[in-house]
Amino acid sequence: MGSVHVPTSFIADMKKSPESNGSVPAPQTQPVMFQFRCTPPHVDAGQTFISGDGTLKRGRILVSMKVTKQILISNSKSFATMFRARETEKMSFSVAKQAVIDFEDDDNAICIEIWLRAIHPNAMVDSMYDMDIKHVWNTLQASRRFDFQLEKLNNWFAEWIVRKGGDDCSRFKTSELAQIFYPCQEFDEPKNFAQVTRRLAYEVAGHISDDNPTRYDLRLHPRILANIHKKLYIIRLFLSSGCSCKERRLFAYELALDKTGAWPLEQVLHGKLHLSSNDSFRVAPAHRSKMLPNNKKTIESSHYSQPFDLKKQLVLV
Repeated sequence: MGSVHVPTSFIADMKKSPESNGSVPAPQTQPVMFQFRCTPPHVDAGQTFISGDGTLKRGRILVSMKVTKQILISNSKSFATMFRARETEKMSFSVAKQAVIDFEDDDNAICIEIWLRAIHPNAMVDSMYDMDIKHVWNTLQASRRFDFQLEKLNNWFAEWIVRKGGDDCSRFKTSELAQIFYPCQEFDEPKNFAQVTRRLAYEVAGHISDDNPTRYDLRLHPRILANIHKKLYIIRLFLSSGCSCKERRLFAYELALDKTGAWPLEQVLHGKLHLSSNDSFRVAPAHRSKMLPNNKKTIESSHYSQPFDLKKQLVLV
């Protein structure tokens, strides 16, 4: 089981309703108590609680919150459908009866608390910004599961990313970057998306891909990754460019490569041990090549004992 949230109590002040024009106060929306429970196999059998249907259940309550039914219905199609079904069955969620709904969910307990605080006014607290990146992904999954409108958490995520990574995302470790730019896209953070992908391009070797820390099917669209890679490997841009300055720009690009000390490759790699090692190459007889005389050998394929990443070398400019 992952990290477990300490049981908390969230009571949103929903008893205040807009004043009516007459002397009779506007009707109040009754709150509904939600209990979130988990029953993993290793939980002590002695841990029990009374569930929403009044029966004794094995497990423990992770989060306990009071929320307003109408606010929940207006912000979640999933909960709206559930309440309509319950009312059809004449199971009214009123204060007179035990208004409790239980969910068996270990991963999303914290994230559902974030969502319920976000949709209730003035309910967000500082502890909700102290979540690790995995819980950010879990909030995305909770949005799908309960049909919450994702833009409701845009401000929360913008504040979270500043507190964790700073204004320019510079405090994030390189190992964390691949887990951040997908949430940046989903929470409509173009500036931070650009900062993170820029760091990925210049600080991380190889192709860029998102890293999902959860078990849920949440992935960046391949088209977006393809567009990012187009900007990484710019030689193809030069070859397909139609501008009159492309030759001059390509020459300037190769000059910049030369300043890194990693170009031209045939000079930089000449005589290196990982090239001269027989174990690093497979050779083929000359008759397989039409380009060389019969007394020559041609390299069929090779691999280097240490990967050489040109993109990473460019960071040294």
